[in-house]
Amino acid sequence: DSDDWPSFERQMRQAFTHHPSLTEDASIRTAKRLFETFVDAKEFGSIIQPDITLEELNILENVLDEMSQKANLMDIVAEADSMALMEKLKPLIRQCRGLVQNYDVILTNPPYMGGNGMNLHLSDYVKTKYAGWHIDLYTCFLAQALNLMKVAGYAGFLRVDGGVNLNPNISTGVGINTTSPFTWGTGDFLGGMFRYPLGV
Repeated sequence: DSDDWPSFERQMRQAFTHHPSLTEDASIRTAKRLFETFVDAKEFGSIIQPDITLEELNILENVLDEMSQKANLMDIVAEADSMALMEKLKPLIRQCRGLVQNYDVILTNPPYMGGNGMNLHLSDYVKTKYAGWHIDLYTCFLAQALNLMKVAGYAGFLRVDGGVNLNPNISTGVGINTTSPFTWGTGDFLGGMFRYPLGV
């Protein structure tokens, strides 16, 4: 909850008083962005697009680990302060890392929800983050798969017969092939995408 941030920031600054040699301000900035990124995680799920780099996550995690190791050699207050940060931030770091690193293969069963089924909050988010893909949650998930795929990576996804046609939503020069879907069960199709280097 974003309302938790002011109190959690105070906790972080308190914890850093025990460790003046650690990078306080940069760590707090990254932690705040983690809070802001995942404030709507229950609603947006894996279509969230964090504006945080792997390097920033690794630096924050290293600071937390170093703080924890040092706190174990200090007093009970320092240890409790460190534990409070670890319990809150470690899960957010893991979540965020999953949405900023790139993958060789992505397999997904995306949800289907047209714009009429979205509440205003979700609708505004996908229009902002997934312009051109926002007509359905399904196409937002496909766009996210493209964001997360490595060059020469593959994505496989289930799609319903008569579902959204991908081709109009794929930008020129993105470098995507859509495979011809094949029947898989009743009324379901398995489709795929391959990202190849531009110019190939």
